Amino acid sequence: MNRIKVLHIAFWVIAIPLIVILLSFVNQEAKNKTYKRFNVQINYEGKDYLVTQNDIKTQVESKFDSIAGQYIKQVDEAKIEKEIERNPYVFNAEVFSTIDGICKAEVYQRTPMVQLIDENGKSMYMDVEGVLMPDKQGLPVRVMVVNGHFNLDTIDPTIDGLSIKNMSRQDMKDIYKIATVTYHDRLFRVIVEQIYVNANMEYEMITKLGQHSVLIGSVEKLDEKLKKLKFFYNNALSKGGWAEYENLNLKYKNQVIGIKR
Repeated sequence: MNRIKVLHIAFWVIAIPLIVILLSFVNQEAKNKTYKRFNVQINYEGKDYLVTQNDIKTQVESKFDSIAGQYIKQVDEAKIEKEIERNPYVFNAEVFSTIDGICKAEVYQRTPMVQLIDENGKSMYMDVEGVLMPDKQGLPVRVMVVNGHFNLDTIDPTIDGLSIKNMSRQDMKDIYKIATVTYHDRLFRVIVEQIYVNANMEYEMITKLGQHSVLIGSVEKLDEKLKKLKFFYNNALSKGGWAEYENLNLKYKNQVIGIKR
């Protein structure tokens, strides 16, 4: 082994422990200081706003008082994270201190998938995970609407992480199923503006193009039904146009029944 290589190894053997000690010292010194301010950054990922920076600051400071001015070593960042994640619109939060004395919260908003409006007009949002969120007055969200003959009176969307997946109500599970399939399908996500639950507890899709309704019936064999509908759109409707039909019926096996205007 040549001399240069030996010196190189010796340098790092000495340097690494010194760097670790120096960083520990800097970190300890920082903890003996006070926070200058509390910053909140919300990652919306292109979604409509359901929660604002001011909402998060108000929530945190009502629980822990003003973060600015508190000693860094006395602030429990993990507790602040948990408090922020109690917000029904928040999917995840990460709280940490910066070297220049800032307490920073990086917040990730839930992804609203549909707005539920029951037969009495009660409204709430449902995200892609099936978690329910309160209606947000003053902040309209552009998502598909699910409305009709169902009731939300017994559901409290302010409960942290309340998910349809954990409910015993089959109607809510069925709504989640059809909403999820529609949301994640590139075609239906564009053309469907409303899912209606009729008096027979059957599902109807209301489209933006041509303003026609599609009677799906139950969610049984839903993928098969929607596959039929795509085939119909790509073939029959390409010849006569979207506006020619008022209603389409997918309830029956291997056929699409179209009612013309």
